[in-house]
Order: sequence, then C-alpha cells, then structure tokens
Amino acid sequence: MGGERRFDVRLTREDPVNLCWEDQVGQTQQLAGLLLNISASGASVRAQRPVRVGTKLSLGYQNQELIGKVMHCAVRRPTYLLGIEFLAGHRWSSRRQPAAPPRQS
Repeated sequence: MGGERRFDVRLTREDPVNLCWEDQVGQTQQLAGLLLNISASGASVRAQRPVRVGTKLSLGYQNQELIGKVMHCAVRRPTYLLGIEFLAGHRWSSRRQPAAPPRQS
C-alpha cells in the first residue's frame, strides 16, 4: 500500500469548475469539470477528457484562479479523474469565497 501524502483536510464538493491550460503545441485548451473534493493544497476533478500528467493548469473555482499541476489522470468510465496539486502561492481558502448577497425581505 502506498503512503498517504495529503496533509490538508479535504472537503467533499460537487461543484462545477473550469480548467484551462496550454497543450504541447501551445494551443489554449479549456475544459469544464466537476470538483469532487478540495483542500488547501489540491483538488480532485472529474472531466470528460484526459489531461496529461505534469500539465500546469488553471482551475477556476469560487471566483478564485488556482494554478496547479496534474499529478494523476485515471479513467473512470465514462469520465476521467484528475488529481491536481496546487503550486506554491496558489492555495485554496474557503475564506476567499465571495460574500453572499444580502437577503431581501
């Protein structure tokens, strides 16, 4: 069995995210995904297409742009499960969520 490498608490989610990266020929690629869980240092995302391991990408979530690297990409038919590790300086924080609009009576 492999050792657990995670140090941050993961929060389960089912929220849409946007992924954006440059492919090997410099073309910008965009992909909608479903965030399955997130921590300060990384996220797990379900996507319709694979993304190459080692790819640096931007993950848009809750008005935050988190820069990370794809650490694994596994087939989970009919989708793909991406493990993304955020780069230094791009840690996710639930405190950065936008404030909820005031309720109207």
